[in-house]
Amino acid sequence: MYEAGELRNGHFIEDQNKLLRVLNYHHNKTGRGGAVIKVKVKDVISGAITEMSCRPGDKFKPADISRQKFQFLYHEGDEYHFMNMNDFNQIILNKSVLDESINFLIENLELYIIFWGEKAIGIDLPSSLNLKIDYTEPGLKGDTVSGATKIAKLETGYELKVPLFVNTGDVVKVDTREGKYLERA
Repeated sequence: MYEAGELRNGHFIEDQNKLLRVLNYHHNKTGRGGAVIKVKVKDVISGAITEMSCRPGDKFKPADISRQKFQFLYHEGDEYHFMNMNDFNQIILNKSVLDESINFLIENLELYIIFWGEKAIGIDLPSSLNLKIDYTEPGLKGDTVSGATKIAKLETGYELKVPLFVNTGDVVKVDTREGKYLERA
């Protein structure tokens, strides 16, 4: 059992026969009285997002999930094809299961698919990936205000803010959890 104080972003818990994924965890301590923990969770099956308030001692049942290593092959429309790295069986996941992860999927990427029993419920990407910039406006000489950024489109189609010195064709390291530029690769 998890105590509420042990919950972290990305944990899976079961509550009232629902599978929930912790999206955001915030510990709030007031001057008087006990601490209150605000937890934003997503029902993995229905997609509903709710916020719960609990005390640090409240208990939650950890979900019985497993992770298996897969390789992303390709996608057709809303169907994404993956291959199991152990037995080479293929699995197809719908776009709705993948959420924001589709912004960082490139062919031959190795990742983990998360299963609840026999049902695939999501994927775990590496925390950062090196991705190529497909297009960005050129940085102008003299446009060097501290911390200035511009929009760049990655090879996956995802758009993010990058520093002015990054050009089309460059490879950049991207944080897959936040969707933010980290550094030039």
